[in-house]
Amino acid sequence: MNGEKYIITHYVVIYKVRPNETSPLYEYRIEKTERKTNITVYGMDFSGSKVEVGTFEVYEYETVITPVKAFAMEEPLTIKVWYTTRASDAFIYPWDMGWASANYGQNKVVGFEMDYKGKQLLYTNPMAVGKSAVPYMGGDQNIMDELNTDLMNLYYGWFAVLHVGIWADWSDRNLLVPQSGTWSDFFGHVWSWETKPDGTVEFSGVKFRVVEGTWSYAGPEGVSMTGKAKVAPKIFIPLEVDGHFTFVDNNGNPQTIYGYFKVEQLDLAKAP
Repeated sequence: MNGEKYIITHYVVIYKVRPNETSPLYEYRIEKTERKTNITVYGMDFSGSKVEVGTFEVYEYETVITPVKAFAMEEPLTIKVWYTTRASDAFIYPWDMGWASANYGQNKVVGFEMDYKGKQLLYTNPMAVGKSAVPYMGGDQNIMDELNTDLMNLYYGWFAVLHVGIWADWSDRNLLVPQSGTWSDFFGHVWSWETKPDGTVEFSGVKFRVVEGTWSYAGPEGVSMTGKAKVAPKIFIPLEVDGHFTFVDNNGNPQTIYGYFKVEQLDLAKAP
């Protein structure tokens, strides 16, 4: 922007999800921060004892999920995931599962920490920093089980409003020009969409042009989607999204997920 490159260092979103039509509408406040920090990495020796491998500089992606109306979550949950390099994907998702994805196998994830109601879960991977010790895990491993429904609700909402093919299509277009389109194939898949400029927004003193978009999808497999969004083409996360995702469950019954996502705060820093 204006000849300068920026990175997003922190943002706050309001996130709502209704995982099915009979469910209550759940709401969470999600705060995400990227920073460089130093952490102590642990491993386990051949006897199964915890050993300290050393202190290393990492990229830390911190997520704080505060329940407004939740299924079981009663207090804020803090999740920190540590990477050897900057990981934009870790900054997009409502809570980062990078430690359980392909990145784990590639040893890019140094570890993660969860903190909830005074209970902690810690995992560190010495192989990510070039050490040969076995990964270490310690603390309360029941945290994930206790909060499983709330964490899965966040991902259900993600699929309803963000994890859709329209974003890939829009990424190749000049959205600042009003336009619309329809795409279909011989198998009965049909996409329709429309975009138009919608003013500007300012973060950290930098102005961004905003676009309003809508989309719909229907397919023969029983999946359908509708949604609307406000996006700034220069920012990699939508500013506001509202959408529905309908699918057929294993019993042949249609299920609809509703999700809503709005950026309340976003902080930038000039790229080094």
